[in-house]
Amino acid sequence: MLALLVVGAVVAAASPVPFRLVAVSLVELAAVGCAWAWLLPQQGLPGRGYGMNTLALTLEAACDLTMGVGRLRGAPIPELVPTAMLSAAYVVAAVGCWQMLRFCARTKTRDGSSELVVLCSGLLAPVLLFVLVPQLEAAPSAPMRVVLVCYAVANVVAVLTVARLWINGVTRSPALVFLMLCSSVSLAGGVWALASGAVAPWAPTPVCRVLWLAMMLTWTAAMAQPSLRALNLTAPSRPGADLRNRVLVLGIGLVLPTASLGIALLRGDGAPTLWVIAGFGLMATALAGRRAMSLLARVEAQSAELAVIAGTDELTGLPNSTGWRELLARTVADARRTGQGFCVVAVELDEFASFNSRQGVASGDRFLRHLAADCCEALHDGEHLARTGGVQFALVLPQHDPIAAAARVEELRALVPLPQTISVGLAAWTPGTGIERLVAAAQGALYRARCAGGDRLVVAGPTDGVVPGPLRDLQVAVQPIVRVRDGVVVAYECLSRFPHTTAVETVFADAHAGGFGDLLEVAAINRVLAEPGRPDGVEVFVNASERAMRSEAFWAGLPHDLRGVVVELVETRDGLSDDGLVAMLGRFRERGARIALDDVGSSATDFARIAALRPDIAKIDRSLVSGCDTDPAQGEVLAMLVGFARRHGVQVVIEGVETPGELEVARTVGAALAQGYLLGRPEPAWPGAGSTVSIAEDGASR
Repeated sequence: MLALLVVGAVVAAASPVPFRLVAVSLVELAAVGCAWAWLLPQQGLPGRGYGMNTLALTLEAACDLTMGVGRLRGAPIPELVPTAMLSAAYVVAAVGCWQMLRFCARTKTRDGSSELVVLCSGLLAPVLLFVLVPQLEAAPSAPMRVVLVCYAVANVVAVLTVARLWINGVTRSPALVFLMLCSSVSLAGGVWALASGAVAPWAPTPVCRVLWLAMMLTWTAAMAQPSLRALNLTAPSRPGADLRNRVLVLGIGLVLPTASLGIALLRGDGAPTLWVIAGFGLMATALAGRRAMSLLARVEAQSAELAVIAGTDELTGLPNSTGWRELLARTVADARRTGQGFCVVAVELDEFASFNSRQGVASGDRFLRHLAADCCEALHDGEHLARTGGVQFALVLPQHDPIAAAARVEELRALVPLPQTISVGLAAWTPGTGIERLVAAAQGALYRARCAGGDRLVVAGPTDGVVPGPLRDLQVAVQPIVRVRDGVVVAYECLSRFPHTTAVETVFADAHAGGFGDLLEVAAINRVLAEPGRPDGVEVFVNASERAMRSEAFWAGLPHDLRGVVVELVETRDGLSDDGLVAMLGRFRERGARIALDDVGSSATDFARIAALRPDIAKIDRSLVSGCDTDPAQGEVLAMLVGFARRHGVQVVIEGVETPGELEVARTVGAALAQGYLLGRPEPAWPGAGSTVSIAEDGASR
């Protein structure tokens, strides 16, 4: 349909002069008729201003047809007829654009009115001085001046409407593109009429006639777009488009007076014109400055709000680990300034995992919320409570005396509903004590409370902040890694153990929270490398996290010679980019170590990580191995992952092999190495050199 209208427009423009205006008018009426046909079936759209604007175009086309028929018949049409029709058309268009603006304001939280005011102030200077005033001076009659004023108002409101839609951020909407073209072509027609000296809007030059015909065609094309309905409602098409478009509209509003002033100077206009332009420029600048200050205030308020959200635990409303660090830093700074001491308390709920197992995670969350609320109500001035982990809490007490602080902690412990119990570690701040040392002392005391069976308070001793409990009690075990084809042990993995718990990952997480996780990781590596009796010719697999690698203390504690060591990169990320991580892994390789990725297959990004990090070894996660001998689909996934790794030159270790069937699958898919209880359990000492694992019929290794 649009293509036929374009063809008709070309034919009409090429028709003989006496018939040209009538032919063009008929094409215009056909275009607005199509626009009505597309618009009316869309419920609600006519009332958003699109109906009034289509009616305005209908009146313009009817005016052109009236003038064309009168000229063809040789009977002049009274000036009052086209004047009234065009004035009505422009007023209706202005009302329609105003309806669109109001609808935008109702459907958007931020209506962009400030940006539009700035744009309007900047737009008035060129419209008034270069378009409207010269045409008013050249207009031979008062009715024509009325038409020109209505035309200028309609175009200004149309530009503001398109700018408002642009501010919405829907810059990729085809409907918006055609509406912008429609507004631009209409303005171009007015400017060309001024440049060509047209004596009346209903007697334009041929170029103006073509431009206004193109305006109607682009409006019709906009009405035909499916994206029209969502134009006022959709979110920005790109993140940040809303803000960028606002800034662009403000910039245009500021540039227009400056550009107008330059044109006026080139034309040699007098001082009154320059003063008027300068006035509009100052107005636009003042409004833009006010808007910029408003935006800056909003950004500051949102930044403060985000900071509060980032430092607040979602479940309990208490400060989280981030908020706790900020709170502790402020408390230490105040204590250094005033010389008044305080105490830090580390708290952990005993065996809370069993509570969740018995009653469900939802019940556990309700328990934590109620406990946090009860404790907050019981806090005194100067006391602060934070949730630093899943079941870990921290407390600041203003008492500088550990005995008084311990008595206060016992009061708060009484708020914990039985049979739930808590373990508590308490450390006192003294002048010269750093934050990390203070937290480590409290964590060390908490560790001793848990080792003693929990449900107790332990006050930090002189050594709690120096040698944390996990560093003191760390033990290591080794588990064999065997070659699949012949069962020869070719490597051992170092596994950390602690006497008071089997939750090894929790101990390391707590250590990092306490500020000594890097030391604990390097201690585990050094401990296994120092174990006597290590067999010759076998590699040792050790674990390292991104967080530890970011610490220079970790690197300082590592041996310079890591030949025969395979560093397993644990899955937990700590903000390093792939390039940054490759650089860190390069430091291991410089010392002779090889690199392995742990728990491959547990994340959808593991394929990309293999390609980006280029490890020497990939250890397939047990979740893909368990039951692979009975689940063909799981075996296929395992084969695909092993094949991908091998194509990238990566050796594969299958973890968690516990049955002969799983071992056979590992052999079938082409894995070189395997590890699991079937092949050997963790042992506290090195086995003999050259060990070989054989599998009995019952699946036991021997």
